[in-house]
Parts: sequence; structure tokens; C-alpha cells
Amino acid sequence: MSKLAAEVSERRSARRRTLKEGKILHAGGRSASKCVIRDLSETGAKLICQESVAVPDAFRLICVSDNVIRDSKVVWRNANEVGIVFTGEPRLAERDYSSGLKLFAKQ
Repeated sequence: MSKLAAEVSERRSARRRTLKEGKILHAGGRSASKCVIRDLSETGAKLICQESVAVPDAFRLICVSDNVIRDSKVVWRNANEVGIVFTGEPRLAERDYSSGLKLFAKQ
């Protein structure tokens, strides 16, 4: 079985192709990296990043156009691509302008 066929068979839900701006939050929300969300499903996504090695194993992903934040975990890396699984429910993101980059989920 090819790598692609194995990945597809392991997915719990169908992915749809997208081209959305994303932000990877790390260091407790004090730092953010830009990415492109290329594929998206209810359970995960494929991200295009400048450097996949700079993406932490666990982080929060913000879909900028939807203003939604999701807790995420890396499941595979390949060059500048990163496959993730969502580990939390989607929430609306809110920016705390008093603390710079820090972004958090609305309660």
C-alpha cells in the first residue's frame, strides 16, 4: 500500500481542499507562525509551513478567515508540509491587544 493510500485509509473524515491563512500559536500564545491550511476535515488538516521543523508537536491553530482556534497535534511531517489532528473542539478566537500577540479562546 502506498503512503498516500495508507494516510487516506487512516482518516476518520473526508478532507476538502482549501487555501486559508492559518496561524500556529506556540509558547503559550506569545509567539505565532503563519501557515496555509491546504486540506481540512472535521478531525484534522494539512498545513504548508515555511519550515515544518519549526512547528511544535502540539499547538493551537487559528483559521484566520473563520476566526476559529483549535488545539492540534502533529501526526506527520514532510519537507514544508505538516499533517495534524485536532485534539479539541473549535472555539472562537479573540485577540488580547493588551498583551501583544497573545491569542486565546473565548469562554
